[in-house]
Amino acid sequence: MIMADIAKRTTDKNNRVLFLVHRKELIEQAEKTFKEQRVDMRLVQFSMIQSAAKHLKNLYPAKLIFVDEGHHSMAKSYLKVLDHFNESFKLLFTATPWRSGKGGFTEIADDLIVGRPVSWFIKKGYMADFDYYAPNEIDTEKLKVSQGDFSNKSINEALKHTIYGDAVKYYKQLAAGKQAIVYTHSVESAYKVAEEFNKSGIKAKALDGSTESNNRERVINDYRNGKLTILVNRDLFTEGLDLPNVDCVIQLRPTKSLALFLQFSMRCLNPRENKKAIIIDHVNNVGRFGLPDEEREWNLSGKHSSELLNPIKTCPMCFGTFYKKDVKKNLCPYCGSELTSENAGNSGKAYEIKKDAKLAKVNRNRLADIKKEIKAEIASHVPSDWHDAKSQAQLEEYAKIHGYKHGWAYFKARSMHLL
Repeated sequence: MIMADIAKRTTDKNNRVLFLVHRKELIEQAEKTFKEQRVDMRLVQFSMIQSAAKHLKNLYPAKLIFVDEGHHSMAKSYLKVLDHFNESFKLLFTATPWRSGKGGFTEIADDLIVGRPVSWFIKKGYMADFDYYAPNEIDTEKLKVSQGDFSNKSINEALKHTIYGDAVKYYKQLAAGKQAIVYTHSVESAYKVAEEFNKSGIKAKALDGSTESNNRERVINDYRNGKLTILVNRDLFTEGLDLPNVDCVIQLRPTKSLALFLQFSMRCLNPRENKKAIIIDHVNNVGRFGLPDEEREWNLSGKHSSELLNPIKTCPMCFGTFYKKDVKKNLCPYCGSELTSENAGNSGKAYEIKKDAKLAKVNRNRLADIKKEIKAEIASHVPSDWHDAKSQAQLEEYAKIHGYKHGWAYFKARSMHLL
């Protein structure tokens, strides 16, 4: 809508607009929106970036150039076109101004205009709220980086024998009946995952970059019309494509790219009345980047350190998930349990994909609920009368339930000759 409004103001003054995209589907969507907003289409030229870079002579001189998914704009093909129109105004649009490789956007952009954070859109109802589920522990020791992200070879090694959590089982448990998109790390894995869903009686299809356009459009239309429940892909549905009925995202691909993680996660946040999206993260991407609605400090320099990212940790006692910077005195900010180097978050035990892996819900505002859950769990195996306690540990748990002061359990244990 914003681009269409700017384009209308430009063409109303009899100026030309060039709109650059990297996928055919994005042109169809943009054309539809521009026409709805009554943009003078005689003065607008849409072009795939690959074609534009090869055939510069076929491009009309433009007063204004739009670059959709502008985080790609430092690629050679984009730079070739943008340099060709050195007198034109350029507007780069992206929800994720982030580059996995070195460098930022200072070579092509003079300023960065940051929009509202995701949390604001959720609060206002422009995006759906969500529940986030993630593995309790994961180790990325086997993963190796190539060209800014984990290499397929190393992911294959890490996922060699099994998958972290049974994707089908947890879909049934957490999001049964919801239309979902699954992101995998390779074409082969995409088709294997689709096969697993189909074996369980859940209609699924896998698509990849080599799928013929007619077949791809047919599958996408079946998904839009509700004939398919699960759509599996390898990075095919990360940007731009309009799929409003996605209610669940399943992440089976680990990534080092914040942009990719946010594109994965926010694919299911199209709003609908009373909708609660479900994100199931089997590879603990949330541990690297935080929750998708956290506010982030975007900049043009490309200097996004781990301090900006605030890595997430998970309490082994209550499964509460929080930022490392929020830990005080080595205590869980949710339940107060002590966090040792062995149990504070991702412990470094083998990055194996286990069918019986447990997924914990990552809830952003659940301190009170977690305290209740912990008390209930403790109460389930603590005597109702402290005189019946068999150990100091039981006395300590009894003290937690009843709010007794620190040290009470120790002195009671001594008096009962339990030490």
